[in-house]
Amino acid sequence: MGKSIRRFMSNYAILYAIAILCILLTFTTDKFLQVSNLVNVLRQNSMVVMLAIGEFFVLVAGSLDISTGAIVALISILFSKMMVELGLHPVLAILLAVVLGMFIGLLNGLIITRLKIPAMIATLAMQYVCNGAVYLISGGYAVSGLPDSIAFLGKGNVLGLSWMPWPVLLMLILAAIAHLVSQKTTFGRSLYAIGGNVEAAYLSGIRDKRVLTSAHVICGGLAAAAGIVLTSRLASGQVNAGLGWEFEAIIGAIIGGVSITGGRGRVFGAVFGTFLVGILVNGMTLNDIDSNVQKIVKGLVLIFAIAFDIYAVNKKNKR
Repeated sequence: MGKSIRRFMSNYAILYAIAILCILLTFTTDKFLQVSNLVNVLRQNSMVVMLAIGEFFVLVAGSLDISTGAIVALISILFSKMMVELGLHPVLAILLAVVLGMFIGLLNGLIITRLKIPAMIATLAMQYVCNGAVYLISGGYAVSGLPDSIAFLGKGNVLGLSWMPWPVLLMLILAAIAHLVSQKTTFGRSLYAIGGNVEAAYLSGIRDKRVLTSAHVICGGLAAAAGIVLTSRLASGQVNAGLGWEFEAIIGAIIGGVSITGGRGRVFGAVFGTFLVGILVNGMTLNDIDSNVQKIVKGLVLIFAIAFDIYAVNKKNKR
C-alpha cells in the first residue's frame, strides 16, 4: 500500500504544488476555503478539464489544438439553436453537437496529416473559422429559452449532494475512460509511439496519420462536451463561451507533465495541472488582482511550463 502511494505521488508530483498553493491562498483570503467557493472551483474547472483531456491526446501524439475554445463557443450557439429554433429533443441535440465537435476535430486532423500543415497553423485557422461561424450564425447575440430539462447538466448536483456537481462527475468519468484508453489499449500505445518518434512508429506498422487524426477527433468531441455543459450552466448559448479556455487547458496539461514535444504524460496529470491553474486564477480573483495581470501570470506560467518541459526532454536525451 505504501509503495503504491509513493508511486502515485511520484507520478503526480503536481499534487504537492496544489497543496502548497491551497495553503498560501488560505492565508491570503478567508473566502478560499468556503464550501461554496471550492464547489464553484470544481464546477467551473471541470469544463476546462474536459478540454485538457482532449489536449492530452493530441499533445501526447506530438500535435496541438488551439481551436478548442472556439469550438466550445460554436457548439454553445448551435446546441442552443437546435433546441430553441429547430425544436429538437435535448438528447438528439446533444448527440448532434458532439458529432459536430468530432467532425471539426476530424477536419483539423485531416488538414494536419494530409495537407502537411503544422498543427498550430491549422488549428489557429480553424479557431478563426469557428469564431466567424459563431457570429455569422448568432448575429452576435446570445441564444436563450433553453428547456429546463438540461439545466441539471451544468447547475445540478448528483443525488442532491452540494459537493458533487454533475459537471464534475461527468469530468471524472471522461478522465477515467481517457486514462484506460491511453494506458490499456493499442490506440493509446500508438499515441505515445508516434509522439515519441513518428518515423519509428511508422516503420513498426503503426498508421500514424490515422492515429493522429483520431486524437484530434477525440479532442473535438470533448470540446463539444464542454460546450454543452457550459451552455446548460449559463442557460443560454453565448458567443464568447470558452474564451481563452484552450490556453488554460494547454497550460494545465503541460504543467501536469504532458510533454509539448509528445510521447510523454498522463491523463490525470493533465487533470491536476488544469485544476492547479484554476485554483491559481480563483485565488487571484479572490484577492482582487486585475484580470489583465491574471493574463500576464498565465502567460508566464505557460512559458515556465514549456521551458521546464524542454529542459527535461533535453536532459533525458543527453543520458
